[in-house]
Amino acid sequence: VPVFDEVYLGHIDILRYDGTKIQVVDFKPNAAKETKAASQITRYKKLLAGNLKLPESLIEALYFDEKNAYYVI
Repeated sequence: VPVFDEVYLGHIDILRYDGTKIQVVDFKPNAAKETKAASQITRYKKLLAGNLKLPESLIEALYFDEKNAYYVI
């Protein structure tokens, strides 16, 4: 799913609804070693909230690999 503003364009791998929140989910190989994934997925969250005109509190951000998932707080 593409998300964008005047400066940034990104692509969300998975959008999920868990019954209460929209989840922005991104696959990252070797997620445990990622150093920039949290800032990237946070940007996706902000862009999605802005594009849909929703409060960010309704959206969660996480990234994952084959073994682990990480919520961005």
